[in-house]
Amino acid sequence: MGEGDSKFAAAVGGSLLMVLLAAGCGGSVESAESKSDGAPVPIEQYEAEFASAICRTYADVCGRAGLPFDHRACVSWVPPVISAATQLDRARYDPALARRCIDSAAASASSGLLEDLFPAEVKELCAPLFPPKRTFIEATGVAPAALAEPCDATCTRAACIGRRASDSLRVCLLAEGLVCAQDLTCQPAKRVGESCEDFYSCIEGLQCEEQHCIEPHSTGPCKNQAYCMGTSECRSGQCVPKNIAREFCAGEF
Repeated sequence: MGEGDSKFAAAVGGSLLMVLLAAGCGGSVESAESKSDGAPVPIEQYEAEFASAICRTYADVCGRAGLPFDHRACVSWVPPVISAATQLDRARYDPALARRCIDSAAASASSGLLEDLFPAEVKELCAPLFPPKRTFIEATGVAPAALAEPCDATCTRAACIGRRASDSLRVCLLAEGLVCAQDLTCQPAKRVGESCEDFYSCIEGLQCEEQHCIEPHSTGPCKNQAYCMGTSECRSGQCVPKNIAREFCAGEF
């Protein structure tokens, strides 16, 4: 949803859990039966409407699990954490689209799985409400280098790690499958199963674990958390999608 994927990911992967853990202690369960009326959402009401829709959904999830949920605490905590209201683009804001965005986000979250909060299709739907994304490269103006060209650093979409100091940084992009090798030229990044030195050795989306590139997954075998996506956890040797009911309805810290 708009610029600031790192901020958004942090909210989903970390702060969201802490916020709703706090919201999940005590209080009555409010039903999610009262759905949206489909009315356009003025920009001044976006944050409140977003919080109301998400909290109705999660109140229903917790209710189905027979667990307590504090709706009042939820609607007071959710807005600054996951609504992204401070990033809205007033010049691009569309009240009708905002309604569809909010309703779609709430509907996708009804499974109760953390991985279903803002899936790709919802982010794509909501994107026009926010400023166009700028990659790290666009924001910093560093120059991407091609295969076998001299380089100074390897960059993900969000950050770089340098091999040497340089006033005119030339970088290899992991998103394009390139890393700045020891000889300071761009070379192919390592793929699944290939040996690696660190996170910046593997193509984007992979992890360097036990000196080999692995692909984190939502479900399947795991040795530790590195084998699981951020929305899953490694339990008893298996990646298990995080469920809102287990994570915070009952206030399990």
